[in-house]
Amino acid sequence: MSPGAPARLPAFLWALALGNLVVGTGGFMIGGIVEPLSRALGTSVSATGQLMTVYSAANAIAAPLLVAVAGRFDARTVLWVSMLLLLGANAASALAATWGELALARVAMACGAGLFTPTAAALAVALVPAAMRGRALSVTFAGIGLSYVIGVPFGAWAGLSRFGWPLAFWGVSAAALAVLALLVARAPRGVPTAPASLSGIGHLLRDVRIVGALAITGVYFASIFSIFSYVGAFLREYAGVPAPMIAPVLAGFGVAALGGTFLGGTLADRIGPTRLMYAICAGFLLVFAAIGALPGQTAPVVAAFLCWGVIGFAFYAAQQSRLVSMAPRQATAVLALNASMIYVGTAAGAAIGGAVIAAVGYRGLPIVSAVLIACVALLVRATEAGPRPGAAAGA
Repeated sequence: MSPGAPARLPAFLWALALGNLVVGTGGFMIGGIVEPLSRALGTSVSATGQLMTVYSAANAIAAPLLVAVAGRFDARTVLWVSMLLLLGANAASALAATWGELALARVAMACGAGLFTPTAAALAVALVPAAMRGRALSVTFAGIGLSYVIGVPFGAWAGLSRFGWPLAFWGVSAAALAVLALLVARAPRGVPTAPASLSGIGHLLRDVRIVGALAITGVYFASIFSIFSYVGAFLREYAGVPAPMIAPVLAGFGVAALGGTFLGGTLADRIGPTRLMYAICAGFLLVFAAIGALPGQTAPVVAAFLCWGVIGFAFYAAQQSRLVSMAPRQATAVLALNASMIYVGTAAGAAIGGAVIAAVGYRGLPIVSAVLIACVALLVRATEAGPRPGAAAGA
């Protein structure tokens, strides 16, 4: 973008947001259909829930490797292929008759997501000047927030309707087809993005500061998902939310998350991503303190939970903008590694939360989450210094 260009975000970013809506819905809606799915597959609820673990593990492994392999192709082609893969994987999920077939489809879905999300983020960064990077990323990742508001509730409705759980996957497959058509028609040609390669990824992983910054993502998501992996039971058992009200509370969380996504992008550009990260950590410490101090107090805990949505989703733009500023010439690779760390942290958080519940019950979760958020703040401080000569930013 030329220096004289108007300070306006490209409309194409909304197509990338819709792509992330497909990614988020297909990836996360499994929790809303786990019971009808377990009945159809003849497996236990816990075994069916492991399909989320399969997806997370596959995404964590696939994202950097696939992005490195795809580095020789332009971003437009990679977006097309990844959306086509998501389309096929969701269709295969709808047709699956066994746990194994659905697990294989989930692996394919994770590969499509692992290609699409970091490529979309790198393209968003390439389409705008550095001063608009946070806002561009917030629009691109608005689709993830929308998946909580629209996609996941749709999956839950479809799974419990007379049409059955396959409708949920057919719906995502149809959405992927529509997004694919939009990408084919509107994706810009010849936009130079930072290419990824296995050697570039290796260089990043040898940079202590980059590794520390990536660890922020893992620890952050471990903090969040130590509670969120059990959010329905937590709201019911700890906060006293009646079962019929859990879905509306989660929908409210999705709306708050969408607002937080846009707020995070704006603040990352205005005050800088590092300051915003400190503010997010401080906000979360207050949220977890309030939740921990008020067991059984439904209204205050729900209010804190909605604040969580705003604060938590501001993280996406702040962290990714910070990572790109550390390694601008390896933007695609560092964003792919960041995507991996999201799923590593998600899996770790679920394991930590399960262990805490087994040991001391739900009352221990806010304490553990607060400790992990404090660790995030320390990691932000440890990685705050400027890049060393020859660091990954110049790789």
